[in-house]
Amino acid sequence: MLDPKDFSFFENQNNFDFKGFLLKILSYWKWFLLSLALCLFAAYQLNIRKQKIYGMESTIAIREESNPFFTSNTSLVFNWGGTSDKVQSVITTLKSRSHNEAVVAKLQYYIKYLKDGEYQMEDAYGESPFRVSIDPHKGQLLGLPIKIKFVTPTEYELSVPFSSPSAAVMTYADQSVRHVAVSPQESVKRAAIGTPLDLPYLHWNLQLQPDASGYVGREFYVRFDDFNGTVAQFQGIQVEADLKAGSIIRLGMQGTNKAVMVDYLNATVDVLRKNQLDSKNQFAINTIAFIDSTLVAMEGVLKGTEGQLKEFRKGKNVLQLEEGGEKISEKLSELDLERDGIRRKLSYYTTLKSYLNNSVDYSKLPAPAVAGIEDPNVVGNVSRLIALSVQRSEKAYAVKNARFFKDFDNEMEAIKKVLLENIESAKAVMENDLSLVSTRIA
Repeated sequence: MLDPKDFSFFENQNNFDFKGFLLKILSYWKWFLLSLALCLFAAYQLNIRKQKIYGMESTIAIREESNPFFTSNTSLVFNWGGTSDKVQSVITTLKSRSHNEAVVAKLQYYIKYLKDGEYQMEDAYGESPFRVSIDPHKGQLLGLPIKIKFVTPTEYELSVPFSSPSAAVMTYADQSVRHVAVSPQESVKRAAIGTPLDLPYLHWNLQLQPDASGYVGREFYVRFDDFNGTVAQFQGIQVEADLKAGSIIRLGMQGTNKAVMVDYLNATVDVLRKNQLDSKNQFAINTIAFIDSTLVAMEGVLKGTEGQLKEFRKGKNVLQLEEGGEKISEKLSELDLERDGIRRKLSYYTTLKSYLNNSVDYSKLPAPAVAGIEDPNVVGNVSRLIALSVQRSEKAYAVKNARFFKDFDNEMEAIKKVLLENIESAKAVMENDLSLVSTRIA
C-alpha cells in the first residue's frame, strides 16, 4: 500500500511563497527608482548633446540622345554607354571616386569651418563671416583646429595649441604629407584681413564674406582635414534610379549642416554636366581632326589628278571637248567621286586598325560615319568598344581590384579581334571596288 508520506517530496517542490518573494523585491524600491532616474538622465543628456541630422534630396533627368556620328541601323549608340544603360552609367559616375574628388576639390570641403557649440564644436559652413583661400602647392596644418578671433574690423588673431615639437602639413596638389618643426606650446599670430599669411605650417589668405557684419570679437575655428578621408566621406552619397521613372536619378544626403549638403548636391550635378560636355567636345574634336586629315589627303589626290589631266591634254593635243566628250567628262567626274569615296573609307579602315593596334584607350575612336561607312558590323563593334572603354575608365577610380576588370578586358579584346577581322574583310572588298573603278576610269 502507498503511504501519504511518499508524496511529501512533490508537495515541498510546489510550495513557492510568491507573496513573500514579491514583498522582498519591493523592499528594494529605492534602488529601482534610482536606476530609472539615472537611465532617464543619461538618455536626456545624450539627446541634448546629439546634433540634429537633416536629409536632402535632388533629382537628375537623363535624356536619351543618339549620337549623330553613328547611324541608326544599330541599337548601340555612343552616348554614355548607349541607350540601354545610360542611367546606370551616370549612377556609376556619380558614385566614382574620381567624380567625388573633383567635387570636393571644387568646393574645398577639406577645409572645415567650426564654432564653439553648447556641448561640442559645430560645423559653421555657411555661417562664418570669412573664407580662406589657399595655395594647393604649399603645405597646410593637418588635423589641428586653428582658432580665429577677430580683434578689430581689419585684423584677426590666429592661435594653434601645439602639443609636440612637430606638426603634419598636407600639400593638397598631390595629397602628400610631411612634418615641420614647431614650438610645443600655443602659437599666437596677428594678421591683417585680406593679406596673405605665410608660416612654416600655414599658407592662406583670410577674406571676409561680402555680407559679413558683427564679426568683431567673435571666435571661429578652421581645420584642414585629410583629402582622401573627406572624399571617402562624401563618396557615400545615395544615388539610385527612380522606380517610377526610369530616366530619373535621385541623389540623397544626410548630415548636420544643410548648407553643406545643398552646395554639394548642386556641385555634383555641375561637375557631371561639365564632364559630359567635355567628353562630347573631345569626341567632336577627334572626329574633326580625322575629317581634316582626310580632306588634306584628298586635296593632294585631286591636285595630282588635275596635273595628270593637263599633261594628258597637252600630250594628245586635246584643245576642246566635242559634244559627246562632255558626257564622257561627266562620267569621269562621277567615277572620280566614287573612287575618292572608296579611298576615304580605306583611309578610315587603315586609321582604325592602327588605333586598335597601338592604343589601349578606345574611348576616342573615330566614328565610322565620318568616312561614309554604314557597315552595321563595324558601326556596332566600334560603338560597343567605345562604351566599354568609357565605363572601364570611370570605374577604374572607384575600384582598385584588377580582377574586377578582367571581364571588361576580355570583352573588349574579343570585340577588338572581331573588329580587326571586319576591317580586313571590308578592306579587301574596298580594294577590289577601287580596282574596278580605276579600270573603268582608264
